[in-house]
Amino acid sequence: MTGEVNSTIRPQMTFSEHLHARRERWWVKRQLPQYSRLSGKLEGRSFMKDNGFKVPEEIGLYPRIEEIPEFSNLPNKFVLKPSSGYSAKNVFVISEGVNLLDGKIYNRNSVIDAVNQSYAGREFRGKFLIEELLINWDQKDGIPLDYKFYCFGERIAFVHVVERNSGVNIKANRHWFMKDDWSDLGFKIQTTQELQKEPLPRPACYKELIDTVRTVGRMLNMFMRIDMYATTRGAVFGEFTPTPHGGSGYTKEADQWLGSLWKGVEGASTLDYRDFGYEVR
Repeated sequence: MTGEVNSTIRPQMTFSEHLHARRERWWVKRQLPQYSRLSGKLEGRSFMKDNGFKVPEEIGLYPRIEEIPEFSNLPNKFVLKPSSGYSAKNVFVISEGVNLLDGKIYNRNSVIDAVNQSYAGREFRGKFLIEELLINWDQKDGIPLDYKFYCFGERIAFVHVVERNSGVNIKANRHWFMKDDWSDLGFKIQTTQELQKEPLPRPACYKELIDTVRTVGRMLNMFMRIDMYATTRGAVFGEFTPTPHGGSGYTKEADQWLGSLWKGVEGASTLDYRDFGYEVR
């Protein structure tokens, strides 16, 4: 293992290069650290719940999309999502029968049809989770703001806040990039995500968000994007993202800066080289 890992880690790698190396290490070579499993939505949710952190209330878990209940047997507002995936694929944020991500009306059968068509005949081996639709901390209607913390262990590099207005027209979504003290980061992270000039209010539960993320980051001791929600019941976990954006689309400034924060093999400590069989020189 020593030679394999050593060949993927070089001094002064960019953030994108580290993420690509991680994808190769984890999913191709199967060199899996302890917490790699948390990339699964169900595994991440269980980890947070078992450690006493808040997660959305589960309404139901189904082995196949065909086994979800009639919408008349569900609350008026809920979220349906697969146990694995990315970029909100096959996520339905239902409010009074309308999917807030595309503005279309759905029922049980149309959701099943849409999901099956999206996989184009391929078998999806995961499960489907239905959970509560969280309410944003200021009680604003719609999809709650998403607070994405880029963490190197307990160190928070920045917070990417997303106002998700559409899953179809990504330009309708708004993005803020904040330091952990809630001041403006001041530069672009992703080339396609424009900086918002309108000030963003700090959520009432921001201290709880920060405390939760730092505690979890310390437990993981690796780079991990920890996605959270600021809600009417405080800081609630969303999901773990170990390779945000697949390691693509970062601006040159962000790529170099975030790459300089990466330590060791997994991002937070040079000591983790010992886990892979050799010491840092």
